[in-house]
Amino acid sequence: MPEEKSGEYVGGEPIAKTSAQAPIQSNGGQSVPTLSTDHKSDDNENDTVQLQKYIRRGEKWLIGIGIATVLINTGIALIYLSQLKQMRIATEASTQAVHLASDSLETNDSHFDRVMRQTISQTAASIRAADAAKTAADIADKTLKISKRPWIAVRGFEITETSFHVYHSDTKDLGDFYSVMGKITFANTGQSIALNGLSYFSIMPNLGTYLQKHWNMCDWVAAQRRAIAGTKDNPWPLGFVLTPGDTEVMRLGGSGVGVTPDSYGPILSHAMVDRGEYYLIGCTLYEDQLGTTHHVLWCFQPKVYDAPQADPPVLKKCEAFQSSD
Repeated sequence: MPEEKSGEYVGGEPIAKTSAQAPIQSNGGQSVPTLSTDHKSDDNENDTVQLQKYIRRGEKWLIGIGIATVLINTGIALIYLSQLKQMRIATEASTQAVHLASDSLETNDSHFDRVMRQTISQTAASIRAADAAKTAADIADKTLKISKRPWIAVRGFEITETSFHVYHSDTKDLGDFYSVMGKITFANTGQSIALNGLSYFSIMPNLGTYLQKHWNMCDWVAAQRRAIAGTKDNPWPLGFVLTPGDTEVMRLGGSGVGVTPDSYGPILSHAMVDRGEYYLIGCTLYEDQLGTTHHVLWCFQPKVYDAPQADPPVLKKCEAFQSSD
């Protein structure tokens, strides 16, 4: 197939190129110069070459920037990787430290619990030992006081005089009073001296309900009398002193209410006295050398009961109403 020529060939013959065109005539008869076609083509080629250079240079810059970016990102990634490794190492170390701390805390808690249990047990044992020591000391002190303190005993009461007399107050007749005067015997059976001894007794009818209610009244009366001893109401000192092993006989008197209003108690009639239907119930207070007050409640009754009495009546110790501290 014959090769077609374009542009510069027509019918197989080259077309001659004109290097210049005829000058264009102007209206004034002057010619205007024009650029040749070859000159324009060279300028275009130069522009194209220059543009290609710029493009290649830009492509190099882009490639360089891309490579630099890759390198920078790679460096950053390496830095991050290194930091990640260090963080992992630090995290593992922290985890181990936490485990060690937890194990140590559990060990310490267990040890603390054991120590606290031992401490509590030792404290409880110490308290028990202290209580036991205190109890022993109290027992020893009480034993010493009991063994070394005075003990007053009432050995007997002998009636020496008896009488009935009428007592009148400012407003009314209080009735007959049965009075007794006698000798009472005290003995100190203890190991130390008894001080400030004081006694009081009252004659009470042999009536169970009255005795149960009033048998310790003498203790109260004796305490009241002792409280006013040595004061302006009773300036005379009262009380006896008994050394260990000493026995003392003292005079002591008392009375019982006869025919009186109900507020003063039951009737202690002549018939009851004549037949021995009464009790002498008394109390003795005394002190030891430490100033502690001790009480002795004592009781005597006619030796012959519900029968005519001797003059003066003979008494014996009661089977009840006896106590001491």
